[in-house]
Amino acid sequence: DPFHSDAPVRAWCAKQGVVFQAFSTLGTQHRVPAGNPVLRSAAIQKVADAAGVSVARAALRWALQRGACVIPRSSNGARMRDNLRLFDFELSEEQLRTIDALEGTDPARVAHAPRPIDAPIPVRFRNRGEVAVVLCWAGDAAARWPLSPGKEVQLTSYVGHVFHAELPDAVGNAVPVESGVVWKRMLTKKDLTALDEPAA
Repeated sequence: DPFHSDAPVRAWCAKQGVVFQAFSTLGTQHRVPAGNPVLRSAAIQKVADAAGVSVARAALRWALQRGACVIPRSSNGARMRDNLRLFDFELSEEQLRTIDALEGTDPARVAHAPRPIDAPIPVRFRNRGEVAVVLCWAGDAAARWPLSPGKEVQLTSYVGHVFHAELPDAVGNAVPVESGVVWKRMLTKKDLTALDEPAA
C-alpha cells in the first residue's frame, strides 16, 4: 500500500525481471480507529479527484504504474467493476510522486493524529548528544542527514513518518540509537528532538 510500498524490494524485482505482487494495496490490513488510511488519504483523494476516478482506482493505478501486480479483493459488485477499470487512465509523474510521499507513514500512529494524515509538517531534529549521529527516515534508505553534536536539520515531513538516529560502533557499523514517529508535538529524547515548528 502507499504507506509501506517496499520500494527497495520493488527496485530489486525490477532489476531481476521479477513481477512484484502487491498485498492489500487498498489498506484493509490497517486496523486503526480513524478508518482505512489509504481510502481516507487526503493526498490520494486529491489525485483521484484530478483524474476523475475513485480513491481506490487511483491507489491501484499508482501501484500498477510503479510496477506492482495488484489483486484487490471485494464482494461488492460495483467495487469489483470499478477496480477492473484501471487501464482507461494514467496518473502523471507528479501525481505518482504525491502518492509516493506517503511512504514511511505509520498508519497505526495516525489513528488519533491531531492533524490530517497528509498535512505536511515542518520538523526540526537536533543532536543534543556528544557524538555525531546520522538521522534516517524509515521510508527511504537513502534519506540520511549527518548531525554533529549541537547541530540540527529542518525538514518537511508527515504525521506517522518514522525516523531514527544512528551512530557508528567501534568498527564503523551503523547502530540505531533512538527512533520516533512524527506527531503534533513529538519526542523529546536524550539524543534527538523533533518539534512541529521550524527553528527560529
